[in-house]
Order: sequence, then structure tokens, then C-alpha cells
Amino acid sequence: MRSFFLEKLKELKRVFQLRQYEEIASIQPASLAQDELDKLLMALIRVCNSFGYIPDSEKQKVIEKMMVSDSDFIGFNARIIYKWLNSVSHIYWKEQAHQETMQIIDKKSNASEKISPETQELVKKYLASLLEGNIKSVPTVSQLEIEKIKQEDEQRIKGRKGSSYQGRPAEEIYAERERLDAVHKRLGYDKIREVGAFSHFQIEDKVITARNRSEAQEIYTEVYL
Repeated sequence: MRSFFLEKLKELKRVFQLRQYEEIASIQPASLAQDELDKLLMALIRVCNSFGYIPDSEKQKVIEKMMVSDSDFIGFNARIIYKWLNSVSHIYWKEQAHQETMQIIDKKSNASEKISPETQELVKKYLASLLEGNIKSVPTVSQLEIEKIKQEDEQRIKGRKGSSYQGRPAEEIYAERERLDAVHKRLGYDKIREVGAFSHFQIEDKVITARNRSEAQEIYTEVYL
């Protein structure tokens, strides 16, 4: 993104009659001008990196379009880049979440055991909520949700190998998912973007995904007891 922003900065005077690049370049000494340019570019790149689920090629298309269409544009700064990318973030978030969910389905379909009817129902409800705009969270949370479904599905498949296994009603499983959603939101998991922020903890017969064992125990108590 650095070379992209540098190119667009140099185009501002010719295309928009804006002298942002020239004003920075005129700072003396030249080392101070380079320092100011680096600070600006780093700020713009940092904002772009916060929208990691939007491909760089798509970010560039959005920025190029908004440079022309946004009447408030008088030069590059972190705030306007955030405004532009945030205005389209819901489109790319839904697309990524859908792709991640379908990849899991494909992996399970290629396995020796097919994905269970209960999990298919959960995935359908998840996608329906996603497309209706009822789910708006960061990718980390979607990974938590999907991984939990995978774990439940594996447990059901193992249970079916025993003759006494009766299975759980989809309604019961979905209610459990809603309780899990609620506790994740209360703990602020829907606002966590950092990769690697979560770990897995074994509590009784459950594998709990959480930031630490204390929160894992809290989740287990509220969701499964």
C-alpha cells in the first residue's frame, strides 16, 4: 500500500489541483520532509491494515473511487481513509465470513464422515443471520463460532459410533449457541481483532475457546451448566 499511496500523492496536483505532496517535499531540510512523508504514509497504511479482511486490491479501488466522489476530500489523512474503508467494510466482512463458513463445509464434506444434519442447520441459520445484517462482528469472533460448531459436530459423530447415541435436537444446540453469543459479547470478544488472542481450554468434556482459563471457566458455567 505504500507505493500506492505515494503514487496517489504525486497525482494530486495534476488530477485535483491539490499540492499536498509538493508542500511536504518543500519542507527543509530534506531529511525532515522525508520524515513527514514517512509518518503520513505509515498512518495511512496503519488504517488500511485495520481492515485486514478487505483485500489490498479492493482497498485501492475504493480509495480511487472515493478520491473522485467524496466532496470532502482535500488531501490524504488517516481519518478520511478510515471513513472510506469503513463505509464498505460490511460488504467484505459478510463475504469473508461466508467464504470461511463454506470452506469448513467443504473440508467436512471431503472427510470420511459427512457433516451432520444438526451442523448443516446451524450453518444455514448463521448464514441467514449474516446476510440479513443481524451478525456484525470481527473475523476473530466468526472463527470462534465456527470452531465451536466443528467441535460439537466431531463429538456428535463420535457419539453416533455407539449404539445408544440419540443425538441432540437442533433447537437445543441453537439455544446453546445463543447463550455462547451472549457471553462472548459481554466479555467483549466481538471487539477483539488480534490474531492469537484466544486459546483452547479443556473443562470437563468441553473444549472452551477463551483468552484465559478464568474466562473459559466463566463461559463453561454460563453456557453449559
